[in-house]
Amino acid sequence: MTSAVMATIQRNGHGGVGIAATAWIVSSAVEEVVRDWPAEALAKGGWDRNYMESVEFGYFERPLDPGEISVGGEPGVDHAVREFMRLLKGPVADWFSQFDSPDKLLTAARTSATQDDWDRENPDPVLLRAAVVLSVLNGQVEDAATLMEWYLSRDRFHQWDSLDRALSFDAAMIERFPVYADARGR
Repeated sequence: MTSAVMATIQRNGHGGVGIAATAWIVSSAVEEVVRDWPAEALAKGGWDRNYMESVEFGYFERPLDPGEISVGGEPGVDHAVREFMRLLKGPVADWFSQFDSPDKLLTAARTSATQDDWDRENPDPVLLRAAVVLSVLNGQVEDAATLMEWYLSRDRFHQWDSLDRALSFDAAMIERFPVYADARGR
């Protein structure tokens, strides 16, 4: 897994410019595993490159309207850059720390997707699948199997997911990783 930040300068809706910034958790290892898997094994919309989880910087100040850091013309550039750095060193660094160990990743995979505009009550299916794959790749096969068993036993799924999709993912994992199949008792 890698932590990444993407920031762009763009026009805002008020005729000015702003800094749109997003923090990302990415993994090329997960991308390699799921790249050619059938769409029905992934969350709706498939897999977006190596993406696992993201959050807009503005979420930490305004969760319902994350927006951007307003620059407000040339005089506002210094303020906007300071604000970007404050967010990067504070809440964004704290957010990254939620994923900085295998155990924390497994915990995050079971947590409601609070930054998700579509569904704030259920775990993020992309993050959950990534946690299962990374756990197997890191030799934490029992943890991966336990996480998947927990997920499959739920009676509700994220809007981007379903029991059928989760079962297809589980079947793909069983086919790809014999150690995972053994841990799942298949």
